[in-house]
Amino acid sequence: MPAGVAAAGSARGSWRDRRPEVGFAAIVLGLALLAGAVAAAVISGGVWSAAVPVVGLSVALGVLAVGIIVLGIRGKQSGAVGRFAFLAAVVLVVVGLFPAGTQFFPVGAATWTVSADAAGAPPGYAVLSGRATIELSALDAAAAEARTIDVWMGVGVTELVLPDNRSVRVEASTLAGEIDYVGERAAVQQGGIFFHDARTFNPGDAPPVARVRVWTLLGQVSVVGADPGGP
Repeated sequence: MPAGVAAAGSARGSWRDRRPEVGFAAIVLGLALLAGAVAAAVISGGVWSAAVPVVGLSVALGVLAVGIIVLGIRGKQSGAVGRFAFLAAVVLVVVGLFPAGTQFFPVGAATWTVSADAAGAPPGYAVLSGRATIELSALDAAAAEARTIDVWMGVGVTELVLPDNRSVRVEASTLAGEIDYVGERAAVQQGGIFFHDARTFNPGDAPPVARVRVWTLLGQVSVVGADPGGP
């Protein structure tokens, strides 16, 4: 047999040897689901809360991690166990980081209008990549209720359209990017690495009707509709 053919056959055999057994993977995945479900049921006590999925996912991820360690000790690849662990880790980050009710838009351009009623409004908005426009004009209404609004942007542009008269506090933080304040008479552009800036627009005797916190990994934050003021 030619040496090249023999080497190729040996490589294929070695790859098959490193694949995890289907039965072992099924057992680990089943135990992870069972452990996560039991942990969620115990922590909930029959009452649903935001902590329930976090605890359940954390326990399931821990079981998957043990399975991956065992596979590694045996010289096997993680296979389906590793893929499910990665998926569980991503979901855990999303569920644990963002409060319940957060509006998500994965990729593209999204526009959200913030209502004057704080009770029925989502606590925040999140975009993985693209452009997010947050329309805050409705806060000019006399019945507008004070609230804190969080906006998360992975990579892209976040635009805040401020009300004309009511006071709004904007706190923008970016890992790498810039923050622009654009008004009728002036424009301020600034940015950098690990940059943070906070300003109150339309300041008055009354406290701000909204506190808007923008968190950006890489991109730009544009605040439109009011002249930039001091901290």
